[in-house]
Amino acid sequence: RGLNTSAPRPAAAPTMLSGLAASALTVGACNGAGLLATLWRPRDAEKVTDLLGTGAIALSAVVTHLSSGAGLALRPLALTACIAAWGVRLAGFLCYRAFQNGGDGRLTSNFDTPARAAAFWGVSALWGWLNVLPQSLACFSPAAAAPMGPAGLLALAGFALGFAVESLADYQKWSFKQDPANKGRFCDVGLWALCRYPNYAGEMLVWTSLFALAVPAIAGGAAPTRGQGAGV
Repeated sequence: RGLNTSAPRPAAAPTMLSGLAASALTVGACNGAGLLATLWRPRDAEKVTDLLGTGAIALSAVVTHLSSGAGLALRPLALTACIAAWGVRLAGFLCYRAFQNGGDGRLTSNFDTPARAAAFWGVSALWGWLNVLPQSLACFSPAAAAPMGPAGLLALAGFALGFAVESLADYQKWSFKQDPANKGRFCDVGLWALCRYPNYAGEMLVWTSLFALAVPAIAGGAAPTRGQGAGV
């Protein structure tokens, strides 16, 4: 038999679908751990929901970025840093609040039965995966290194503003609730005097800005033959 002298085929480059798989595995593993924890100790379930559910988003962003090979490319690095900062801050705050309050009574009914617990963590996993979907695609995009441009910087400014509003609103409400005189009252101080739910307004601005930051990389990866053009 003759020897095969043909050159070995190069390994296929990872596609943007690889980013979706990486984030799905990470988010799924964290929420799966949450399900096991709540089945093991249902009475403490409310204390780990936000730590694992929200923390999964931050961890997924980091794992996806590291596995993508995007390195120090500014756009995916900014997306990853922003999501990690948002996730760590919110997961830490909500976990601290749950331990201080002995849980979160609003979630108690979700863990009455194994089926309800599984449904809760399934929805949590889907929510987390959808949140990081733009970042997952952008990190693995062939256009991940698309220059930032003015629109990218504006998106980062929008994230910073949303992050500040959400963080401040959470702090103001927490401080308000610590005063026994305010028991049963709706928070109406600070940002809460201007908007009914400033924390949600800030969070919407956070994710809208991150989506805007990811779009050029996603669009460039979906149509690689069109060229990069000017930075956006």
